[in-house]
Amino acid sequence: MDVGPRHNLEFSRKANSKNLSQRTTPIQKGIIVNTILSTSAASAILSFVVFFSSQFMAHAAPTTLTCKVLSCNDGDTCKLECPNEEQIKVRLVGIDAPETRGKKKFSGRQPFALEAKAFLNDRIQGKQVSLVSYSKDLYGRIVGDILLDGKSVNIGVVENGFAECYRGKPPSGYAQSACDTAQAKAKAEKRGIWAQENYQSPKDFRKKK
Repeated sequence: MDVGPRHNLEFSRKANSKNLSQRTTPIQKGIIVNTILSTSAASAILSFVVFFSSQFMAHAAPTTLTCKVLSCNDGDTCKLECPNEEQIKVRLVGIDAPETRGKKKFSGRQPFALEAKAFLNDRIQGKQVSLVSYSKDLYGRIVGDILLDGKSVNIGVVENGFAECYRGKPPSGYAQSACDTAQAKAKAEKRGIWAQENYQSPKDFRKKK
């Protein structure tokens, strides 16, 4: 009986597969399993290294850029243009200025919100400044210190009573002591926001519903 070339080919494949399985010793099988496990372990280690590197970069040393101030939206947020960068938003590190609007639409603004915005724009709009970048916030803004002629503009806002020191954890590498000193002086002299009898911090204002 002629089984035909197709049957012979299929028989040959099964035979080769059976022979290959028989030729694979327990040691060889163990090597194959260990290789698979080693590959999985290597992938896990690589993922950990990538994650650790990203966390380390997030806490890297501050960097300094020379930028031009385009405008300031309020007393602690400005838009800058830096070399080799698109226009970036900067959240002034370590300070918290009065809110220009409430949590809900048409809910009003805090006292001295517009004065704080005007103070910043009058002082640095259109000027070349140094930006010391510490990190990025949840909104993708650079959290940094703006220096004009070597002096911190952030501290200047607090000194003049247009912002308080930020009530939260500062980014790695930033020293809050200079802000604390500036705020104590502004409060003692009742400048700006500290002249109010019933002062409400921006943090508490943002909690309003």
